[in-house]
Amino acid sequence: MADASPLLQSIVRTFDLSKMAHATKIHRVLHVHSERSTPFAARPCSTSEVHYVASGEIAVQIDGQQSMLQEGELLLCHPGQSFGMPRFQVRGRLSVFHSHFSFGLPTAILRGQELAEWASVVSSIDAAASGHDRALHLPDRISIADRTSAATTFLAILDHQNGAKPGFALASDALFLLFLQRVSCQVISDLDAGHVEHPANSLHITRALSYITSAIDHQISLSDVAQHVGVSRHHLSRVFKDQLGCTVGEYILRKKIELAKERLLAARTTVRRVALSLGYDDALYFSRLFRRSTGLSPQAYMSHHGVIVGPIDHRNSSASHQPAPSRS
Repeated sequence: MADASPLLQSIVRTFDLSKMAHATKIHRVLHVHSERSTPFAARPCSTSEVHYVASGEIAVQIDGQQSMLQEGELLLCHPGQSFGMPRFQVRGRLSVFHSHFSFGLPTAILRGQELAEWASVVSSIDAAASGHDRALHLPDRISIADRTSAATTFLAILDHQNGAKPGFALASDALFLLFLQRVSCQVISDLDAGHVEHPANSLHITRALSYITSAIDHQISLSDVAQHVGVSRHHLSRVFKDQLGCTVGEYILRKKIELAKERLLAARTTVRRVALSLGYDDALYFSRLFRRSTGLSPQAYMSHHGVIVGPIDHRNSSASHQPAPSRS
């Protein structure tokens, strides 16, 4: 077996931006571009900080531990941590970006071998269906894959930061958030490609996700998924909730709703036709689920996107709140 990803020695924190009271806000970016490093004594971080070495290397001290930050490496520090830069003889030209920004508290902290199982699951899921579409997974330390893009992004943020035109601060925040999203995607990709042996629970979830995707046009129950995976309903429910943060039923419904949004915008379609395509014989029941999930009825959603809507087809609809029976 190949060596595991170096990220397995790091800590990855998950930040759910949908649960944060305040948006991500970058306060300032500093660019040190010289042939010498400017040391400073360790001090507590009052905000979140990102330190990125575009070229050269620097000595850093985090919570009393000294190490070298190499070219292409990014370091993320959190409020309350101690950060400093000891004196160090720079060899060659140095280019380092220091940024300070406001962020919320992490919703999960992963480390060590549990990162391997987590990454194999997260790389397989539908982010919207699992509720991870507004989540960022950020490591304490990582070697950036696209170094040119990283440096270009920081320079662009600096340019906006020094500007005076309306919206420049918003542009800086947006660029920085997009950069963090790219880092988050690299974390999952690097870990999943680390060739580590994934535990059984991870494989169970991967098989469950694969089955749900293949059967999404039909009615799917927890029993159906558990039987396909070969585990009990209780076991699947527990590991699914632990790893994805949602139930099997919630994941299936969200995935169906995302598909419904796409299909409702197709030419010459009807609500009933979309409902049937997703395994719902009762168009009214499907409409209630759609409204509960999106805040809009299917007809209102179509109208909002410029689709001409006819009256809902009530054929075969009933007062029942049960979805269509499972396929045989």
